[in-house]
Parts: sequence; C-alpha cells; structure tokens
Amino acid sequence: MNDVFVRIHGLVSYTSMEKLYSKLGIKKSSGNELLIFLDYSYFDIPMEFNFSYLLEISTTQISFPIIKGVIKYVTQQWGLPFSKGIPSGHTTICSIEFDAASIELLQSKIPVVDSWTSLDKTYLLSNVNNDNWKNYYTPII
Repeated sequence: MNDVFVRIHGLVSYTSMEKLYSKLGIKKSSGNELLIFLDYSYFDIPMEFNFSYLLEISTTQISFPIIKGVIKYVTQQWGLPFSKGIPSGHTTICSIEFDAASIELLQSKIPVVDSWTSLDKTYLLSNVNNDNWKNYYTPII
C-alpha cells in the first residue's frame, strides 16, 4: 500500500468508550488496544493495516516516533461498524492494537477527549516517515 496518513483528534475518553462499547455490544479484546477519534481519511485503509509512525507536527518541528499499531475495529460517528477498515471520506473511531511502548508514547502525547476535537498540534498515524503528509494536511498553528 502507498503512503497513508490519518489525523488523530484524540484518545476516546472512558465515558465515551463505555457508551460506544454498550451501543455496539463489543468488549475490549486486549489490554493493548486504544480507541482513537480519527479525522476524515483521504485513504481507504484496510482492517489489520499496520501503522509504523506517529507524526507529531507543529509550526517549529516535526518528529516521527516509531510505533507499532494494527487496526482491529472501525466504526463511524453513528456507531455503525465498518467491517473492511477505514473508508475514504469518513471520520472514524478505531480500536488499534499497539505494543506497550507505543501505548505509553500515545498516552503521553495525545489528549483524552469525549468527541472529535481540535488539538494544539497535528498528530498523524502513518506507515511512512516522509513529508508527503503535506499533500493532505496543514499543520495546526
């Protein structure tokens, strides 16, 4: 698959997580999964896709910490599941399984929120660490 980038809006709060799990009738399958609010995707990203980088972009610096994450479950804002993965043109809530170091990194950088929200930095999940993200996103100033 080509370069993939998707903007993070925040980690799903416990309150929102409980509502989501209740509505969908699913349970968290492992201690290494995070529910994440994601922005409109410019890409069709299949289930089981591997993210390798967290792109942290501000007006003064860009960093590309290495992460290991696999998409396990995808739903949209109305709680309807997307069984094939993240479809292009949709905001989503994704359950992504990470290794312990990636979870620690994400929880230290990404705020916990109740809904899609704007952050003071741009955070992208990606499979590459290049500047092609500029074709899709403008850094939040």
